[in-house]
Order: sequence, then C-alpha cells, then structure tokens
Amino acid sequence: MALPRGERQNSQKHLAGFLGRSLCIETQRVLSTDPKPKFEPLEHSVYCGRQRLGRYSQTGKKSYAAFDARDRFLGQFKSRRAAYAAVGQSARGAQ
Repeated sequence: MALPRGERQNSQKHLAGFLGRSLCIETQRVLSTDPKPKFEPLEHSVYCGRQRLGRYSQTGKKSYAAFDARDRFLGQFKSRRAAYAAVGQSARGAQ
C-alpha cells in the first residue's frame, strides 16, 4: 500500500536528521614505516629425478649465487638462468 506523498517525504526528512546527528564512522589508515624490499629473496633447489644437483639463491635485485650439491659456492651470476646452468654444469662434472 502506497503512502501519501507528504508522509513519505516526512519520513525521509526524519531519517536524514537522525543520520546527521549519529556518530561518524571513523576510518583508520595504517602506514607502514618499513620500506618495501627491493627484491623478494628467492631460493630454488635443482633436482634431476631424486638426485639433488645443487641450489641457487637471489642475493640482490639482479644477482644470484649458485651452490653445488655439497653447498660449495659456484659463483655470482647476473641472471637466474646462468646460475641454474652453473649448477647443471657442476653436476655433470661431478659424475
């Protein structure tokens, strides 16, 4: 059943007055004081079947370190692909 036009407007005015006097919703903005890391550390182990060949890890934004299966340092590399290749080459040389 529809209300007469005057009553509908009065109820809306009443609601507007009620909402205007109610408590405000507070928003809180949380700012982190820690700067975002320049790179996310990355570490991968390299396997051939069940045999662990070695691992490589990211040491900087564009630098990677490679290690053989006995965790001996193989060198620093500028790309992940080069570090991966070094692990593979050391495994082939060890066989």
